Formats: sequence, structure tokens, C-alpha cells
Amino acid sequence: MKKIIQVVLVTFLIVQSCKNESKYPNELSDSDQTQAEMKEQALTTTLRPIYEVLEQDPEYNNFLKLVNIADYFDQIKALDNVMVFAPTAAGIDKLTDTEYADLKLPQNMQRLRNVLSYHIVEGEINSASIISTIKASGEPMRLKTIQGANISLNIDDNQLTITDEFTNTYIISDPDQKGSNGVVHGIDGVLVPQPDDKIIK
Repeated sequence: MKKIIQVVLVTFLIVQSCKNESKYPNELSDSDQTQAEMKEQALTTTLRPIYEVLEQDPEYNNFLKLVNIADYFDQIKALDNVMVFAPTAAGIDKLTDTEYADLKLPQNMQRLRNVLSYHIVEGEINSASIISTIKASGEPMRLKTIQGANISLNIDDNQLTITDEFTNTYIISDPDQKGSNGVVHGIDGVLVPQPDDKIIK
């Protein structure tokens, strides 16, 4: 009789234990939630601002030289939730010597700022989302830059491309460099807006 009672008691305890464990199967403990929050916060804090992403990659040295000439560093540092389509070294090299020298002239500082701001779009979109949107619509994705004029993104020969108002098309060769305040998409050319577009001062 004692054995029967013991068996019944053990069975009861096992059933109760299973019930307690399965009551909230998907619910995290306070400890688990804290660890998850800490991991998420650590990921955010390890991301560098866009300016540092550009500064620490030699590919963008020449682009940052133009930013320096235009006295545009403060604007770059103040960016938040943006995409920067930054010309790589190969992109800057596509400018002729005359075009590059002309951009650096003191009297053309406003024009240079205009060009720089034409490479920045509000909102963050990674390359995978851009590609899926283009494929779903069957049309290029048009985006308005903070300069005011538009750029177009498209897929050409399985490559993501960007086109300016002069219909110059370049490859987005170095996409998805995530920063704490946006994302950098490296491009192999310099985008140029129409001369009569508004000048960023």
C-alpha cells in the first residue's frame, strides 16, 4: 500500500512540474530579457557614426577631401537616419582633372556643397530591400536627396546601379556599410545634379 501511495505521489509531482514548465513556454525570464537587451544595446554602441565609417576606410579618402574643402564636416557629422552614396577612390578618379580642380576652387564651394548633398538621402534602406522593391515594381526606385533633386536606383546586369540627373549611371560597388546613424553605399562615380538646382548653403 505504501508503494502505491509513493507511486501516486511521484506521478502527481511530475505532472505538476510539467504543467509549470509548459505554462509559459515562450516567456523569457527576467535574466534572459536583461541579457537580450544588453546584447542589443552592445550592438548599437559598437556601430560607428557614418563619418567614422568613411574616415576609417581608405576608399573614401578623396571623398572626404572634398568634404573638407567644402567645409561640410559638421553637416556630415550631424546626419541621422540617412543613406550616403559615397564615391569610392575609383569613383573620384572618373572625374577629369579639370572637373576635379574646378570643384576645389574657392569660388565653387557652394557648388561643391550642392554636389555633396546630392549624395545623401533621408532614410535607411539596405541593398537587399532596394533590389526586392525594384523587382516587385518592375521600375527604377526614385529617391529625393537632401539637396532636393532626385536620383534613380536600378538593376543592370544583376548589379545595383545609381543614376544622376545627367543620366550618368554608376555601380553601387560597396553597399551596406552600416553606421549608428545611417548606412553608406559606396559607388564608383560622382553624382552631379543639374546646375540650376538649388544651392545648399
